[in-house]
Amino acid sequence: MSITHYQHNTSTKSKGIILDIPVEVYTDICKYIPPIDLVTLSLVCKKFRRWLIAPSNFGTEQIWRTSRTNFLSSIRTPPPGISEQCYTILHLIELGCQFCGAGKVDPRGELPTESPVKIYWTFRVRSCHNCLMERVITKTKIQEDESVLDFALSGLPFLVRINRPYIYWKKDVEDALREFESMDKKDIFNWQAENLLKLRQKNLITSYCNNVARNEPWEKYHKKVKLRTVIQQLSMIVPNDAKRKFQEVEVELRRCPTYKKYAICPKAASAMKLVNEHHWNKFQEIIHHEYNERREYAILRARQYDLFLKVYSLIPSKYSMNDSIVQYL
Repeated sequence: MSITHYQHNTSTKSKGIILDIPVEVYTDICKYIPPIDLVTLSLVCKKFRRWLIAPSNFGTEQIWRTSRTNFLSSIRTPPPGISEQCYTILHLIELGCQFCGAGKVDPRGELPTESPVKIYWTFRVRSCHNCLMERVITKTKIQEDESVLDFALSGLPFLVRINRPYIYWKKDVEDALREFESMDKKDIFNWQAENLLKLRQKNLITSYCNNVARNEPWEKYHKKVKLRTVIQQLSMIVPNDAKRKFQEVEVELRRCPTYKKYAICPKAASAMKLVNEHHWNKFQEIIHHEYNERREYAILRARQYDLFLKVYSLIPSKYSMNDSIVQYL
């Protein structure tokens, strides 16, 4: 038997063992896995995906609830009407846009520099602006087709924008119009009433989720407090050749470009919520390196200034261009 054939058989057997795990054991294992890894696991095979993304399975709900509680404690319990897995997956902003992948953050990689992705709870999508615009349609555009009646869209969720037309999800509009056209006139009233009731329930969920999102600035505040703590800790351990005061060292640290970017730049500040412990360690390393560079430059400038003062002291108060020191300079 060839080595290649043996390796193939071994890998096939290993894969079979994994797939033959009882669902109860699999459920217990998954409870200790972070949500972002549960998403990766759901892409391994159809069986895992069925177990992890089942729409109405108590075991699935329990897996995601436990994982959210253990690893994403800042996220509240989802409101009635939205599943644990949907609610948690939408909150995983570091996964980036669910359509194009823009804004994806490597949890063990470089510092995130911006957060171009946003959760649109009205449509229950996590999307960048470009992908959103490709998948929505304005009410003005819909009304250009005179055959479309307003009450055909009355049960559809829409996004309100200041001084701009409402926008609807294109697929929702297409499905609603298709259903409306195939319906008997006597059923239209009940169909509209049922859709309005569903819309009211969806709006309640959207309102709840948006209110939770508005409370996120409080979480960002804690991130900034942690950022200041990092600066203070660094200011106590960095070399202080010039024997400067504690506050002066901290001021020097605040001049480091990475700190300025993450403390002042709005785009980078919005990425603060994507920072994990690995990124915090990376941040400290970068700040320490930048401070050392600035310190070495400051030492060089201090020596140059000291040399200038010594040379300047050699120049007599009354000098002429014929003096040797003046000619030397």
